[in-house]
Formats: sequence, structure tokens, C-alpha cells
Amino acid sequence: MAEPNGGLSSASCPETPSSLAPHGPRERQPESHIESSAWGLSLADLERVMPRLIPEATLTRPAGHYLLSWPDGRSVILDPGTPRERLLAGLRIPWLQLTFEFRGLNAEDRAAFLARFARCFQKGGG
Repeated sequence: MAEPNGGLSSASCPETPSSLAPHGPRERQPESHIESSAWGLSLADLERVMPRLIPEATLTRPAGHYLLSWPDGRSVILDPGTPRERLLAGLRIPWLQLTFEFRGLNAEDRAAFLARFARCFQKGGG
């Protein structure tokens, strides 16, 4: 049976990894780390799933970006870029060039965030 909402299901968003839970005092992390990659998502997909992505973080939407902020000062700024489409045998497939700016997250935290992001936005069974 096809998933409603373009195949994105809240069941596909597992519990938040402990590395993304709020922390007490932390080792100082680099101010900012930026990564960018293409995702087969629409802006509607982002609007639907982002509020469930990291329940422990506060989500705001300043100036067309998404800002996830933890109480301990860490944050992720997500710039969805301009919505685009790929054509494949007459099908229009939405995609976004997402840019993630990680502030105060170490390499382990960034990897955990991106793994959770991929899992939460996974479509289909693969």
C-alpha cells in the first residue's frame, strides 16, 4: 500500500540518537561546518517532516531557511535552495539542493543528524 504524503511516514522517523539529545557542558566545537547535497524532496516534504525531525530542538523558519536550535547552543541552519525538477520518462521528480550549516556540532553529531535526516525523509522501502 502506498504511503500518504508522498511516501514519507512519521513511522520512518526513529527515536533521536543520544548524540543529538541536549548535552551539558561540551568540548568547544568549530564555529561552523557547511555541507551541501541534492535530495529528492519537495518544499512540501520539508514542511511536513521538519517539525518531527529533532523533537528536542526548537524549529523556527527565518527568511526561507529552517533553524533547529538546541538549549545547549548547538544549531543547524538548513537552506532548501530553489525547488527544481528532474524529468525521467515523462515523470517530474522534485529535488532540492540542501545546504546544512552546523554550528557547535562535532563530527559525530553531524553524522548522527544527517543519518536521522536521511531516515526521516526516506521514501519507499529502500
